[in-house]
Amino acid sequence: MKYYCDNQEVINKLIELRKKNKKYDKLFRTTDHDAILALKIILPPKLKIEHVKGHTDRKTKENQLTIPEQLNIQADLLCGEKAQPPIQTHILNMPIAVYIGKTYFPYKYTQAIHNHCGDEDAKGFIK
Repeated sequence: MKYYCDNQEVINKLIELRKKNKKYDKLFRTTDHDAILALKIILPPKLKIEHVKGHTDRKTKENQLTIPEQLNIQADLLCGEKAQPPIQTHILNMPIAVYIGKTYFPYKYTQAIHNHCGDEDAKGFIK
């Protein structure tokens, strides 16, 4: 059985998960965490994990796409129809949780603060 994914970060995490099954649990928060937890439950032991380039239909005619590329495009369409905004949950291993409005910034929060309130006011928050 093969699992194709256009997200290299998810692929890397699944490979890590193979090596250390307890690596990602409910207490560990990371990007794409909901996908990793869902896949962890159903991940067959001999699954082959392969990367497929995303959005290949933008540059290549449909009849020239590989089957994995065609399936990836169908998956993207399905996700676009069914997707919901993620539940914003603070990543537990981060030293700080920054929310501006209702948006959570786990990374690059310094730039988000500067963008939100300007350089001068940001100095009061960031030292």
